Amino acid sequence: MDDVKVIRRLRKIILFREMSDEELMVIAKIANKKKYRIGDAICNYGESGGTLYLIDKGSVQISIPIMRFDSKEESVSILREGDCFGELSFFDGKSHSAGATATEDTVLLEINHEDYDRIIKENLVVGFEMQKKIILKVINIVREMNTRYSYRPFIE
Repeated sequence: MDDVKVIRRLRKIILFREMSDEELMVIAKIANKKKYRIGDAICNYGESGGTLYLIDKGSVQISIPIMRFDSKEESVSILREGDCFGELSFFDGKSHSAGATATEDTVLLEINHEDYDRIIKENLVVGFEMQKKIILKVINIVREMNTRYSYRPFIE
């Protein structure tokens, strides 16, 4: 896939919308396109991580295991074109804290942590901008979870 097409695809990703073409060109060199069919597992809870997943087309269900006798997973989110996931394990290299499954035929752009480390060494500005955007996304997820799962007494 040529760089112009990748830049166009990266511009659809929420994290990268405000980046310049030059900055996106740096990211385009390490973004790998991968296709998944409906029902394919993209990553599983507990697997080793290290990849940032960017949804180019399609949708992905994010699920976490629930501790019950039937060992089922609970869907916590459906992500769509422009979203990303895998941020935590991308940064810390630890196992995935959730699973991700394609809910329709899906195209992802994937960035592995080793390539990201290379970007930081070669272009600190792009690496910093990317890191800042991902951190802000993680902060928003934590705030949303705090709101969703916190006890809020009724005030009359």
